[in-house]
Amino acid sequence: MKQPPPLIPDMPSTSNASSQIDSNLQEALRYLKEDDTVTRIGIWGMGGVGKTHLLKQIQNSFYHGNSIFDVVILVTASKECSVSKVQDEIIKKLGLRKPNDVQSNAKTISNFLAHRSFLLLLDDLWGYLDLEAVGVPIPLTAIGPYKQKVVLTTRSDNVCGVMSVEQQIKVQKLDEVVAWSLFQKNVGEQTLSSDTYIPTIAKEIVKELGGLPLALITIGSSMHAKKNYRSWEWALELLRESRLPEIKCGRNARRIMKSRKRSSSDVGSDKLQAACLLEDPISYETGGFLIESVKMHDVLRDMALWIARDYGENSNKWIVKTDVGQAENISNDAERIAVMNISYKILPFPYVTLPPLTTLTTLILWGYDLHERRVLINMQAFDALIYLDLEKVSLKEFPVEICKLVKLQYLNLNHNPIESLPEELKSLTNLKYLHLRENYIHTISKGAFSKLHALRVLDLFSNWGIGYPPSLLKELKSLNNLRALGITAKGDFQFQSLEKSTNMPIQSLGIYNLKKPTLSLMGNILQKLNHFEIWDSGTQEILIQRSGQNANSHLDLEILRLTSMEDLKSISWTGVSPKDVFPKLRRLEFFVCHKIENASWIVHLPCLRELYINACFNVKYVICSMEDNHGENSVAEIQEEGGGALVPTFPCLQIMKLINLPELYVVCDPTVTFPSLRYLHVEGCEKMKKLPFQPHTIPSTLEKIKCDRSWWESLELEEDSIKPSLERVCKF
Repeated sequence: MKQPPPLIPDMPSTSNASSQIDSNLQEALRYLKEDDTVTRIGIWGMGGVGKTHLLKQIQNSFYHGNSIFDVVILVTASKECSVSKVQDEIIKKLGLRKPNDVQSNAKTISNFLAHRSFLLLLDDLWGYLDLEAVGVPIPLTAIGPYKQKVVLTTRSDNVCGVMSVEQQIKVQKLDEVVAWSLFQKNVGEQTLSSDTYIPTIAKEIVKELGGLPLALITIGSSMHAKKNYRSWEWALELLRESRLPEIKCGRNARRIMKSRKRSSSDVGSDKLQAACLLEDPISYETGGFLIESVKMHDVLRDMALWIARDYGENSNKWIVKTDVGQAENISNDAERIAVMNISYKILPFPYVTLPPLTTLTTLILWGYDLHERRVLINMQAFDALIYLDLEKVSLKEFPVEICKLVKLQYLNLNHNPIESLPEELKSLTNLKYLHLRENYIHTISKGAFSKLHALRVLDLFSNWGIGYPPSLLKELKSLNNLRALGITAKGDFQFQSLEKSTNMPIQSLGIYNLKKPTLSLMGNILQKLNHFEIWDSGTQEILIQRSGQNANSHLDLEILRLTSMEDLKSISWTGVSPKDVFPKLRRLEFFVCHKIENASWIVHLPCLRELYINACFNVKYVICSMEDNHGENSVAEIQEEGGGALVPTFPCLQIMKLINLPELYVVCDPTVTFPSLRYLHVEGCEKMKKLPFQPHTIPSTLEKIKCDRSWWESLELEEDSIKPSLERVCKF
């Protein structure tokens, strides 16, 4: 076998480490050098925050002759990561002879690493990677003659969960002091002191860059030779107007901008945050649920608009306004208009009507009250319109004017009280995306979808009163390009009709008024669901069992909601483990399920991020132990049936709401941990006297505990010193 080259090359860092950056490095090194119980470490944070830089610092820490590892391998995974690509990079860096197939590659890598201490550094991982298939010896061990560890970086803590990391390190944006220090080092003291006005302007530039190390380094380096204060004023103006390219900051800046061009059409907050340089999520409550939203960095938002407006030369062609109270002039040659109410307050639309805009291709009017529809009078003149978003605008009728827009490809009418769909809808023959979620549609005219053969996405999910004409399913089956369908079924008959339609690409399904006592969750219709809800039904048991047809099946479900299931007694598992059936489930809700006593099986869900249990009057435990089980599926029983080892932790759970549970007196055994928990809401749980964690397992991520003061004061804590430290995050 060819001898490998020097295994730990000296990797120059891009900047000197500040104390804030160095604290992350020291934490990582402590896990690597001193903690033999930790073999997998996940480093995560938004793009541009310095994860790759930290990984290179870790690599350099084991170079200068004192490494505890025989082999240190840095591999860039990237979004297009695959087992074979990672194998190729490892084999190349180790200087091994490359076989011809994945299995042989894995054997070669495994044989080399099995009897060595090694550190595998995986940079920019976007999803699950099967380390064993790559050839990494599993299980990893750090106890005994060899230390075998893996460190990965990712933009999503969800990836940390699916990769079963034992310790997470979140890389935060730099605070103002550290950001200024980093910027100073890259600009140079000589430049900063060359003019008395430059430091003042430089500090304003640092504020504009928002604590992102990559931006601070790039812009700072570009200003190194600028010793005239007017150049600095010009740079600040360009930043504020998002004219970043004119600062001439080189390839790094261009790389930053290019990396932001990834599509953000998936509105999941974790995916948005991964795709763009976005701020940390903002959480707020609405309708009893905690909603998480993200905000784009102001510099990047302005820069994107500036680029879209032909670098500022056609500012009237792109109009983007939020929370506008008074009308502003709209140019007749406008091409894209977005006027959005993001304040979550009811606001009247600021324009009485819109002029005939013959060049308009995109129109977004979001969150305003348009129920009088005067603003839509000239809409049929918008004959170039391709994209129309009228979400949450209080429309009571489907605007028939829209049916004249024959070039339209995208139409969003979500969250409106629309009651019926006209036959004229069939005129939109170029329509590809039609969103009608959460309306009050109870009538769909025959033939409404019959000619929409370009349609790829149709969302009729959560329309309570919907009544399907006999022709509807036949029309939908004729749409050969349909790739995703959201739909709601009323009663057993409609549900059975959908079950028989095996080729329907249903991704969101709501069912209500079911009468059947037992519901199987492994039917064909459910195999590709992303979102599943059942409400107002008499179902007594949800059965999940392995059979010949689904022996290796798993569901793609990410959201499961059970509402007003007052007769539901149990969710039964036979011959199958929850982690195999629900490997992607991230949100689980129980609401008014009075006969449910516990949900012990949820401890097996590797990606669960949000748990809501509300008005379930018989719940005594969320996760119960064997001795307190009283016949329900316990943690131990599920472990035995599924055949997998139990890890008593929720690696990804961030939000837990326990409301109106009068019989609840304990959440779980003290062995269960919540390392990622950010938000805990306890209300109407008077018998619950203990928090769901011990003094040494209080999540470092915990940001808020919402509860009644009287309940908080009645808690029985193991150490009196804990309560004052937790009160700082309490909201009474």
